Amino acid sequence: MKDECIMDAQQQRQPASAPVSPESDYDQYFERVTRIAARALNLPISVVCLDSLGQPEVIGASGCERDAVFHVETYYCRTLQCEEPFVVRDALSDAELAQGPLATSELGIRFFAGIALRLLCGKPIGMLCVMHSMPRRFTRQQRQMLVDLGQMIEHEVGLRQLDSSDRLQVLQAIDRLQAQHALYVDTFYRTPVAIAHIGRDWEWRHMNDACVKFFAHSRAPLTKTNILDLLDASDRTRFEQVVQALNRGRGVEVLTLDVTFRLPNKQSKPARVQVALKQPGSTRDGGWLFVIHDTQAEQREKTARDAREAALHRAAHEASEVLRRAHEQLTTAERQLGATRVDLRAIADNLPVLVAYVDGERRYRFANSTYREWLGLDPGEIVGRLTHEVLDADYFAAIEPYVQRVLNGERVEYEVGATLNGSQRVPAWCAGAASRPRSGG
Repeated sequence: MKDECIMDAQQQRQPASAPVSPESDYDQYFERVTRIAARALNLPISVVCLDSLGQPEVIGASGCERDAVFHVETYYCRTLQCEEPFVVRDALSDAELAQGPLATSELGIRFFAGIALRLLCGKPIGMLCVMHSMPRRFTRQQRQMLVDLGQMIEHEVGLRQLDSSDRLQVLQAIDRLQAQHALYVDTFYRTPVAIAHIGRDWEWRHMNDACVKFFAHSRAPLTKTNILDLLDASDRTRFEQVVQALNRGRGVEVLTLDVTFRLPNKQSKPARVQVALKQPGSTRDGGWLFVIHDTQAEQREKTARDAREAALHRAAHEASEVLRRAHEQLTTAERQLGATRVDLRAIADNLPVLVAYVDGERRYRFANSTYREWLGLDPGEIVGRLTHEVLDADYFAAIEPYVQRVLNGERVEYEVGATLNGSQRVPAWCAGAASRPRSGG
């Protein structure tokens, strides 16, 4: 941004008359504003003028008498023609200002900085300015503070035009807007994506911490740079032309450009930049909003994310393969077990001896076909029944001690006479542990 907004004196235009005239309560408010401006900007003289029939009327002054600054017309007209602060570092460098009443008066004004006061429609209504009798520099921070103070005055003038009921509604609306603005500012500065407001002069207006981090700068040195100067030479002209096209209203709301920035350490850093035209709150707030994506960091994150997803996919595939093999093994084992059971039943049914499996609860789980011949009971009717429900009571009582020993884990052989299906028999029984099939019952 140029230090001075200097207009040709022949092109000066007369501002429209202000919608209000100064009043006593104005004086108190504007006196306070000028005192704040002088202290905040570290300059001895501060003045507020409102337009009165095309002429500036001083309604607040700090550091001098009001009648001592009545002759500010030249500065006033030039200030109202500027969208940005109008700054004169040394009036002696301008022939017209050097011979003007402020420079030749007892004040001997040489430094001047003023901001035009405007209505929302852009119509000029006055000026806030600060002055010094010696040449001075005016920093970016001081310029922004002058703009902020000017906006405070604009709001106050607008409110004074309203009646009391409208004024209350407006104040409530301002409170809501301020709350929304505070939320916006908090979001702007806390978001991890680099965001910056760049003025039409290509210099920084605002930037968040992520933007400072992206450029590997500290905030103060970065604000002194021009963003175009940070671009690689091959990108600068193209970038400038494309972004300027937003101002010409070609129907594009957001531009996306791939560019390369140069960092302080001379390294190059590729980025994807999204640019949108900033909607100005006033004519001097224009510019662009830049959202700067670190393509290297995003690529690293994508690579890491792809690696994690690939690892999860491999793990899922391996787990699925293990499960498939386990299912195949289980199916094979079940098939083999089924075949084994068929073979065992075929063998057991063809043996001329009683073969049964009784579990720890003394319940039949298997009985061969010989039970049909010896006991007159179908094996299917025996399975699931308790031994005392199948065997003769006297016989069951006789073998009970041996059964108990078997349940304790012994292998037992014994002979006990019994009446089986009406026939007297003295079978020799061999009984194993309860977990194994055994002959007898």
